[in-house]
Amino acid sequence: MSETLSKPRNVNHTLKKLYDWMEKGLIDINPEFQRDVVWNSTKQCLLIDSIFKNYYIPPILFSCKKLDENRWLRICIDGKQRLTSIQRFMNNEIPYSRKIEGRMKKIYYKKVGGQYFPNTLSIGEKDEFDNFEIVCIEYYNLNIQREQEIFSRVQLGMPLTVAEKLHAVTSPIAEFAKSILEKYPSINKIIDSNRAKPFQLIVQALHMIELNPTKYNATSGVITKYLRDERSVPRELKQEADQVFASLDILIQVDEEIFTRNHRVSPIEFVFFCYILDKFSNLELAWYQDTLLQMKEYVRNHHADIRFNQTVYKTLWNFVDDVENNLADNDGHKSKKNRKK
Repeated sequence: MSETLSKPRNVNHTLKKLYDWMEKGLIDINPEFQRDVVWNSTKQCLLIDSIFKNYYIPPILFSCKKLDENRWLRICIDGKQRLTSIQRFMNNEIPYSRKIEGRMKKIYYKKVGGQYFPNTLSIGEKDEFDNFEIVCIEYYNLNIQREQEIFSRVQLGMPLTVAEKLHAVTSPIAEFAKSILEKYPSINKIIDSNRAKPFQLIVQALHMIELNPTKYNATSGVITKYLRDERSVPRELKQEADQVFASLDILIQVDEEIFTRNHRVSPIEFVFFCYILDKFSNLELAWYQDTLLQMKEYVRNHHADIRFNQTVYKTLWNFVDDVENNLADNDGHKSKKNRKK
């Protein structure tokens, strides 16, 4: 069992106060452990309708940190979807639908100079909305581990994925992986970008590039241990990884379709292709394009279900060996990994 926390404070905050804090950056709705926005506009509008009709709104859970004498930063542990919906409505990004004269009409929060919004809240309705109070539960002096633990417990109905748990880790290698994703956002075009999956795959690729494991060694426990290591990221790994993902970015820009042709590149194929980009560096662009397509065909011929497991891993490793042998036979090219030995 984890340690006992200090008792939180229950307090009511108006929507206007919460909105102002969000606009000023005094509420962080995107801490490392949070999920992406998953409510669509319809569900967000339904929350606004619930507010106007005085339906129950669950409390919002904050971790509060003092910035200076007059300001606090509130980190949202639970309630991101509600806060996002409120902010979007008050920014006129979504409407509130209401029946007027027998017809449903879209009502926006406010009039904005230069923009035409046919129906907006009256002064009285706007005041009523602004002053609507939501119960907030505020913890103080929590570290990131306690915040993540609370988040995990309140999300029991929808457990964190392995990728989301990894994304919440803070370490030099974790920050490096996040910087790669920020530098090369095109990666999100070719793989599942939901629930921190790209981050997980980048970490797995870094693990493979650095350690060159010939046997399956990519369990969640192994990757978590690798990610939690507090050592500095080796300079050689930084250089190799940047070259790999720069090359991948070029390939995506030149011909994104090859990553989805016949079947979309799977997570394990993505990791192995990153490894191939590193192991066989400085070859022609066309060679990498052909090798990607050959790899996808090769693994599909051996497996109907391409998952991240020991069997598929072994198949892909055999493919890498074949590629290396073919290169050696054709032009004497030695892979980078072999040159290191």
